[in-house]
Amino acid sequence: MMNLITICIFTLLFIMLLYVSAILFNHYFFKKSMSEAKHTVDDFLDKIIDALRGSNSNTLRYDILIGSNGVSVRDEIVNHYFEKLYDIFNDWYFNVAYFPTSNVVCYEFRVYNCKLENFDKKRILARVKQIAEKALVMHFHDRGIYTIPVDNFIAVTLYSDVLKVFIACNDAGFSEIEAIRQQPK
Repeated sequence: MMNLITICIFTLLFIMLLYVSAILFNHYFFKKSMSEAKHTVDDFLDKIIDALRGSNSNTLRYDILIGSNGVSVRDEIVNHYFEKLYDIFNDWYFNVAYFPTSNVVCYEFRVYNCKLENFDKKRILARVKQIAEKALVMHFHDRGIYTIPVDNFIAVTLYSDVLKVFIACNDAGFSEIEAIRQQPK
């Protein structure tokens, strides 16, 4: 056990020595300031870590988290953006937001007592999609984003009293949204 701890400590010291040496090498041989040299080494390490993870740092992620305060999704903010659901349902509430995949976020609502005279499910889903699109547009506008059309971002499902609004987080999410739209209603 003591040998393992000793090996870990020496490995950590060796990695730190390599890191500092790379910064000093950049500083002296490429005539960069210490902060520029550190930034160069950090960028290089970030690229290596991204490559090892298999993530693509060039993937554009859209700011689609309606109701997010940077830490969590707040009920009162979501309720404000989706308040038009009262035009369709006598009673509803926001239940949870989660990521079913890394490309899509799902907002789940519980809905009760539909107000629409014709209980046609397709009509309800179409109206909820319009409300969700407006919520996303208003969310974008509140963040100073006025140039993103939301046509491909939203899919809606309704099973029993569970209403789910799916929103694409990135370009890969658009194909997942389309797949959700193609599911039988």
